Amino acid sequence: MVRCPFDITHVVRIAEMEAHVPMCPSRKMEELGVDQLPRAPDPSKKETSDTPWDDEPDVPTYNPALYCAVNPVVRTLYGATASERRQFREQERARFRAFREASESARSLENTNSHAAATNED
Repeated sequence: MVRCPFDITHVVRIAEMEAHVPMCPSRKMEELGVDQLPRAPDPSKKETSDTPWDDEPDVPTYNPALYCAVNPVVRTLYGATASERRQFREQERARFRAFREASESARSLENTNSHAAATNED
C-alpha cells in the first residue's frame, strides 16, 4: 500500500497507483489551485522559529487562593473544626460586606458625578 502524492488520505495498492493518479479528485483540485484538505508537513523540513523563547518576561504564577481572597468569590473551608468553620464564615460575611459597601460607594459616586455633569450642562 502506498499513499497518493496528491492526498495523504488516499492509500491504494502499488499496482493500482498508476490508474489512481490520473483520476485522483485531489489532483484535479490541485490543478485548479484549490486545496481541499491540508497537506501533511514535509517531515524532512524542520520548522525553525526566530522567536527567542528564553527571553520571555517573567510572569507570576496563578494563585487561585489569592484571587478568591481579593475578589467576591464564595469560599468554603474544608477539614476544619466547627469553631474554625464558624469563624471563617464570619470573616467571609465581613469580606462580602466590604465588597458590597465598596460597590455601593462607587455606584453613588458615579451617580453623583453623572448628576453633577447633567446640572452643569443645563
